[in-house]
Amino acid sequence: MREAGRDPGPGLLVRSEFRREAGYQVMRDRLQAGPPPAAVFAESDEQAIGVLRAASECAVRVPEDLALVSFDGIPESAFIRPQLTTVAQPLDELGRRAVELAVADAEPGRRVRVRLPVSLTVGDSCGCHPASPATS
Repeated sequence: MREAGRDPGPGLLVRSEFRREAGYQVMRDRLQAGPPPAAVFAESDEQAIGVLRAASECAVRVPEDLALVSFDGIPESAFIRPQLTTVAQPLDELGRRAVELAVADAEPGRRVRVRLPVSLTVGDSCGCHPASPATS
């Protein structure tokens, strides 16, 4: 946000665990304290699912009142409504690389950085583009 010339201000950046319950509680607290923010970026799809529940309970419509984008690309994100807009990471490749690194002979304490490509899956939750129905 700072690189874009925006001040996040106090309370706009909230850290929580990568769980549905954490996303729910943070969003529930925020909505009970005042009007909804224009948008939320959840660090995981699990958190975003909790945000959706809190929004629903507080009569906040997603995406009409609150745009929501998350990060992960878990399969469940395509089957909830509204369908999540998510930055999808290659979960299979991530797991494969993690196992390769875990069993590789590496010197103790050596840090390895691996960059994998991500993609944007546009769903209904951001209000940008209507998602197509999920297929089986």
